Amino acid sequence: MKFTVRERIFYQSWLIIWGFYALDRCLFLVWNRDHLWQLPLPELAQAFLLGLRFDFVALSLLSFLPFLFFLVLSGIRSDKVYRNTMLLIVWIIQFPFLVFNLIDNEYIRFSGRRLTSQSFFILGELSGKAQGFLETQGLVIALSGSILILFSFALFKNYQTASLVAKRSWPWWLRQTLVLVFLLIASRGGLQKKPINLAEAKVFPNSWLNHLALNSTFTILKTFKENKPPRYVYFQDRQELEKNLSENFPGVSLLPKLIQKPNVVIIVMESFARNYMGEINGVKGFTPFLDQLTKKSLFFPNAFANSRRSIEGIAAVFAGVPALMEQPFITSSYDSEKVASVGAAFAKKNYDTSFFHGGNNGTMHFDSFMNSIGIKKYFGVNEFPDKKANDGIWGIYDQPMFQFFAEKLSEFPKPFFAGFFSISSHEPYLIPKEVRANFPDGPLPILKAIAYADDSLKKFFETAQNQSWYENTIFIITADHSFESYLPNSNELDLFRIPLLIYAPGWKTYPKVDILQPVQQIDILPTVLEILEEKNPFPLSRSLFRKGERTAIFWDDGNYYFVSKGKGLFWDRKNEIQEFEMNSPAIKSKNQNKFKADQFKAHLQRFSETFWDQKIYYQK
Repeated sequence: MKFTVRERIFYQSWLIIWGFYALDRCLFLVWNRDHLWQLPLPELAQAFLLGLRFDFVALSLLSFLPFLFFLVLSGIRSDKVYRNTMLLIVWIIQFPFLVFNLIDNEYIRFSGRRLTSQSFFILGELSGKAQGFLETQGLVIALSGSILILFSFALFKNYQTASLVAKRSWPWWLRQTLVLVFLLIASRGGLQKKPINLAEAKVFPNSWLNHLALNSTFTILKTFKENKPPRYVYFQDRQELEKNLSENFPGVSLLPKLIQKPNVVIIVMESFARNYMGEINGVKGFTPFLDQLTKKSLFFPNAFANSRRSIEGIAAVFAGVPALMEQPFITSSYDSEKVASVGAAFAKKNYDTSFFHGGNNGTMHFDSFMNSIGIKKYFGVNEFPDKKANDGIWGIYDQPMFQFFAEKLSEFPKPFFAGFFSISSHEPYLIPKEVRANFPDGPLPILKAIAYADDSLKKFFETAQNQSWYENTIFIITADHSFESYLPNSNELDLFRIPLLIYAPGWKTYPKVDILQPVQQIDILPTVLEILEEKNPFPLSRSLFRKGERTAIFWDDGNYYFVSKGKGLFWDRKNEIQEFEMNSPAIKSKNQNKFKADQFKAHLQRFSETFWDQKIYYQK
C-alpha cells in the first residue's frame, strides 16, 4: 500500500509522540528509582511493555481531532498552509498532556497516584510560585523543559517535509476509512468487550509498577466522567444497613464529666507520617516533641488517614468526609450541601470559631470551605503581619505562624474552637536559613522539615502554656495524610498511618479507652461533638471516647481498605474482597474469610448513596 507524503508525515507524528511517551516513562523510572530500582527486572520490563499499550490508547484518544483536520486539509494545495496548520493542531493537543506526564514524575511522589481530571485544582496552587519551584526543583524542571523543547523540534522537523497534494481517490479514502477503524479499536485498547480502564493497569502487587505502566494522559482522559463514586447497593433493608455502620456499634461514652465548656483546638501537621516518630517505631525519629507529648496524652498508635492529599485530609478532619472517591470533596459539586456544619454546632454553644493556615489565601479553597462549614474567622498569609516570614512558595514558615496562632487565641473570647494546619513539611520542605542547620538530615528530604515543624509545635506549646486559656483547652493533634516510609518492613498501610492524640493539660487522668483499636481522621468530628454534648450525625465514624470494637476505612488509587484490630479487608474492585493480617510485611497474604465484609459493604453503600441520591451527608 503506497502512502502519499502527507499521509506519511501525519502518521510519523504518531510515532514521534509515542516515542516521547516512552522517553517520559524512562524519566519516570529514573526519577522514582528509590521506589522502582530494587524491584525485579522482569517485573519492570513487564510494566514498561504494558505501558506501551496504555500510551497507544492515550495517543489514539488524542488523535481523533487531528485526524479529522488531516482529512479536511489534505486537499489544500498550499504546502505552507497545510504544514503549519497541521503542526499547530497536533502540537496544541499533544503538548499539554506531555507536560502533565512530566509534572507527574515528581508530583506522584506526593499524591501517591497519577494525575486525573479531578487533579487540576493543583494548577491553581502554582500561581506566583514559579521562582520558588525553579530554585527547589531545578533539575526535574530542566530535564522536563529539555524534553518539551526536543518534542516541539521533532514535530517541527517532521512537518517541514515537502508535502504534495494527495489525489483523494477511492484508494485514498479506503485507507483513511481503515485508519479510522484502527483508531476506534486502538482507543478502546483492543477488541475486548469493554474499553480498557485504570483497573487494567493494576496487575502488580506493587503500586509503583502500576504507576509505571500507566501514563497521565490516559488517567486524565479516563476520569473525566467520574464525578461520583461507584454506586454500591448491598442492603435493601435499611435497618440491616444501619446496624453495620460505625456509630451504631455498641459503645458506652468514657468522656469525663466536664465542669465548664472547654476550648477545643485541632492541629493538623502537614505530611506527619507515624513512621517519622521515634519511640513508637523503635528508632530515634524526627519528632522528639511529639514523642514526648504522647506520654502525657491519649495517644492512638493505630490511627489512619482517610486521605492521601491535603485537600482531602482537611475535609476528613474538619467535616468528617473520608476520601473514598477520586475527586476531592472540597472541589466537588457536593461540598456545600452534604456536610453537617461543625461551625454551627460550636456557634450553638456560643463558641468563637477560627481556622489558621500559613498558606496563601485561597490555597486549595480552604478559606471558602471553612466558611461553608460555619468557621467564621480565617487567618492566612493576608492576615499575617510580617511578610518577611513568607517562604516564597507556600506561605508563612511554621514557627512564626504557630506563634501568631498562640497570640490570636489569647485575644479571642472564650470558649473558642480553632483549627491550625501547618505547611513547612510540604514539598519543597523550606526551612528558614538561619535555623536550618539546627535540624538533622534524614534518608528522605522531608525529614529535616518534619523536625523543624515538630520544633515549631514545641515552641507553640511553650508559649501556650503561659496563657490563661491553656488549662481549659483540649488539643487534638494529627496529620493531613501520611507520606513515604523509610523504615524497613513497611507495608501498604504505612501510606495511611498518622499520629493522633488528645492532650488536655487540665485533665488529671484520661478515659480508659482501648488505644490499640484502629481509629481514623473522621473519628475526630464525633469526638468534638461529644465534647459539646451533641449527637453524632456521622454513621461512618465514632467518637474516640466511645468504648468498643472499632474499624477504619480508606481508599487509594481505586483500592479500598477496611481495617480492625489485627485484621483488614482489601478490595481492588476487580476481584473478591480479601482478608489480610495487619502486620504482614506486604498485603499479599490474603484469604477469603472476609471477617467483616458486611460492615465494609455497609460503609461503602452509605457513602455512595450520599452522592447518588442527593441526601444530606450522613443524615440518617
